[in-house]
Amino acid sequence: MVTQYNDLIDNKEKLAFLEMLKNIAAHQDTYELFFYFHLDRKLSENLDFLHYFVYPSDANAYDKIFVQAAVNAVIKYWLKNQCQESPEEINELIIDKIKCLGLLNNQQ
Repeated sequence: MVTQYNDLIDNKEKLAFLEMLKNIAAHQDTYELFFYFHLDRKLSENLDFLHYFVYPSDANAYDKIFVQAAVNAVIKYWLKNQCQESPEEINELIIDKIKCLGLLNNQQ
């Protein structure tokens, strides 16, 4: 399961963030177990959303960690609620919130 998620994350050139959300929605039980057993902790240490989001040049490590934690929390909450919103809605929500914080270039 961890390998599958890592492969999904590491496929930087071919996979948009929305595609990751679609994969999560399609395999909710798997990802619920993934988070239940805290398998995301090790991943979070190595995961950088740079290949999904374009940070401004003045973003620091705390900004990036904040974004990672926020995105992780939104995905966990979305799963807890059985992915009632579409992946597209969650993608838009995440992007909008990060833009509001000024942590995303307008290139997205």
